[in-house]
Amino acid sequence: MYQRPAYSPNEAVNAQDERRSRIDQIRENSARTALVDARFSTLGSGSFKQDEPIEFGLSFMAGEWADPDNPDIVKPLVPAISYGFSIPPARTLTWATQEIALTDTNELVDEVPYCSGGVWAWERNDYGLYIGAYVFCSVRYDSNYLPTGTGDYEIEHYFTFYGTALKGLPAGVVGSVS
Repeated sequence: MYQRPAYSPNEAVNAQDERRSRIDQIRENSARTALVDARFSTLGSGSFKQDEPIEFGLSFMAGEWADPDNPDIVKPLVPAISYGFSIPPARTLTWATQEIALTDTNELVDEVPYCSGGVWAWERNDYGLYIGAYVFCSVRYDSNYLPTGTGDYEIEHYFTFYGTALKGLPAGVVGSVS
């Protein structure tokens, strides 16, 4: 029959402190702030939805936070997302009867598209960590010169995901402090 070793009160406190210190050290070394960048191109105007997820190649931590104005409302904590777009330079596009040359120095002052993007679904692993995102974007023009829905007007869409991510740990290390 197993008998637990007898510890003095000081030894027990020291053992607990050492265990807590080891767990904190593993958490510190296993989680870091991370950025994941992704991009894709669209042609023309309209709404575009990626059917395949952007794979992060790491695992963003998941959690919850309470609304400061109403602590009874708990909201999920997801990676922060930023979105931007650009018009690739050095292109010549033909729209109806008008030809527009895009170069590094030319600007489309009256023809700037309105774009927005976001995440329509998250990909999560068995532990609930965020490992990918399904993204969408919307492109529209307020223009009489560039007809919407026609042509091959290319726009690059950029997404950045930011949060605390875990790096892989050997199973023996994780199991030794459980």
